[in-house]
Amino acid sequence: MPQNVPTLTKDLCWVLIYMHYISQLSTKDISTLTGIRLRTLQRLFRLHLMTGDVATHRKRTGRKRKLDQNAEEFIQGLIEHSPDSYLMELRDRLQEIHGVQVDMSTIWRTLKKLGFTYKKACTSVLAMGMWIS
Repeated sequence: MPQNVPTLTKDLCWVLIYMHYISQLSTKDISTLTGIRLRTLQRLFRLHLMTGDVATHRKRTGRKRKLDQNAEEFIQGLIEHSPDSYLMELRDRLQEIHGVQVDMSTIWRTLKKLGFTYKKACTSVLAMGMWIS
């Protein structure tokens, strides 16, 4: 299967398609005018003929994700509402509301993906039951 060339923007690819099919320029002429390699243009035109698009759409491989977009937004909302929550609390709320049972490492990876960092709580403060905001 032809591969999409990352150096060409999607807009440029559509211009090249226009030049080839509408303006009736040959692949060699387009290569000479633009400085883009002939083989790159051939791949682009073949991809367009096969798919009707100029970008490859790669299928996601691997296991199906347990947390969908709604669950991720729910976790983000929980953290924004109470930033001192533990992973265990987030996991329990997620299971309670969304019915999704995940490991704490999944919550951790989701928070990392969403751009959250963590700060360790001081054990002496936790023992006294006080929180520092």
